[in-house]
Amino acid sequence: MPKKWSTYFTVRQRLYIIRLFILVFLLTFNLLAVAQKILLKIVNEKLRHGQVPTCEDVGFKKHKVFANNDTIPFYTYQKPNSNSSSIYLILPGSNAEAIYTYHRDTDSTYWFNSLTSFDFSYLPDNYLLVIVAKPGFDFFGNGDLDTIPSSYWKTSLQDRVMRADVAIKYVKRNIIKRTAGDMRLQFD
Repeated sequence: MPKKWSTYFTVRQRLYIIRLFILVFLLTFNLLAVAQKILLKIVNEKLRHGQVPTCEDVGFKKHKVFANNDTIPFYTYQKPNSNSSSIYLILPGSNAEAIYTYHRDTDSTYWFNSLTSFDFSYLPDNYLLVIVAKPGFDFFGNGDLDTIPSSYWKTSLQDRVMRADVAIKYVKRNIIKRTAGDMRLQFD
């Protein structure tokens, strides 16, 4: 008859193993539960018909500002019928890809990858979500292509800060409905 697992491990080791299983379960649940809730079905349909998806297909608005001899694209999302008085700013990481990339799965379906893990359904009504794009990349991009725009390679910390600053100033002047109180910025 095989020995019980309690004879192989001390009480402390058994507690450690149980905690490890609980942690793995919670992390797996978190990855499944914190998915972005944007309408990728619409995007998938456009791709199937040979059309290029746009940020407007999923409820975002595209803005462009010209500064320092460069065009700075950024995207905003606001819950319908809400007035924004604060900004939630996202600066995507250093990957050389669009905010959302699509990859062909089969002849009629695509799978998507995102540079941000923020779930837009949790955005408070008074916040405007602002995502500042990286140079050379749009909101949607084909992840199956191996080309990186030459403008991406000029990216530096100073460039990213300048782009964020320009976007924030534009939003404060032209989009946000100011009410009494402070402007709050949050970074992802």
